[in-house]
Amino acid sequence: MKIRSGIPLLLIVLSLTSCDNRTVDNSAERVGNSETDTVQKPRHTTESIVVLADNSDGSHEQLDNICPKVNPNDVLVHNLTVGLVSDVGSIDDGTFNQAAFSGMEAASRCFGMATTFLESAGDDEAAQIQSLIDRQVDIVVAVGFRFQQATVEAARSQPNIRFIGVDQVNPDKSPNFVAISFRDDQVGFLAGAMAGLITDSGTVGIVAGPDSIPPVVAIADGFEVGARYVLPQAKVLRRHMDSFVDPHAGSVQATQFIEQGADVLFGAAGDTGTGATRAAAASGAYVIGVDQDEYFTTFSGGATTGAKQLATSAIKRVDLGVFLTLAAMGQGGIEGGDFLLDASNGGVTYAPFHQAEFPTRVG
Repeated sequence: MKIRSGIPLLLIVLSLTSCDNRTVDNSAERVGNSETDTVQKPRHTTESIVVLADNSDGSHEQLDNICPKVNPNDVLVHNLTVGLVSDVGSIDDGTFNQAAFSGMEAASRCFGMATTFLESAGDDEAAQIQSLIDRQVDIVVAVGFRFQQATVEAARSQPNIRFIGVDQVNPDKSPNFVAISFRDDQVGFLAGAMAGLITDSGTVGIVAGPDSIPPVVAIADGFEVGARYVLPQAKVLRRHMDSFVDPHAGSVQATQFIEQGADVLFGAAGDTGTGATRAAAASGAYVIGVDQDEYFTTFSGGATTGAKQLATSAIKRVDLGVFLTLAAMGQGGIEGGDFLLDASNGGVTYAPFHQAEFPTRVG
């Protein structure tokens, strides 16, 4: 297989726009649950954490390496507890939930915050957030668009607790709520462009999550646009699955797409998408991961069969967004608002080829 002549993927990206020695600071005013606790005057804005993202050493920089930049004095804040509730699925799904959890754990290592979490089973969102509040957490991280309304309502009713919503917006501009969002169309575009560059058959496929979720639709739409941007005649097979937690269904769908001629497949549906990716790779098709670098998750750092078929991953740096927002909160506070991550500030990117081999490009 050869990479199709055309626009290099890098240019496509550019076109998108140990704790023993550390100081323990328990004197900072705490955001908590008592009636006397108050939210400290913020030291950061959503704009300032975008600057932190801009100053990271490239979009692949490990969070532990960013820690000295956001916490240069090694100050610990043991008096803060962070609670995370995942989107449907597990915190080790290899994609979206795992990225958010990794961001929280990196912030814990950097600032000494205590952490707790819930794995959502898709039941009442408000009850799950309340369960974390009942654990006396100071910061709630609600992962996924389906928590949107529940997070907004909790932020209104619990002004002394801070909230972080991933794939959400802050319509009220609540001062205790930071909504992290992404240019999901760019995520999809990168995957589609790569698919268009490497397909031999001219047919590519995407197994996406439910179409009731706007970020999922944006990713799938972006994939179609990206594939046709580099290969105008590309045939794009697209299926929105009913669930994020049905890898068998994802595998079945991937097999159907391959039977229809697809030789590149993008799995963007949580565990369901992972099932699709594994099945397609096992069949010999090239695959593209999502959210995290799936070489290290789905393909166990190259130890899992099919790793050589992973062309790249379209990375949505949920880990970076969660980490930087918690870093700002750990240092005293942040104004509520919306924190947008995209290709220009390292929030949207792609992974290295790793074991994937492509002959030298022509032209």
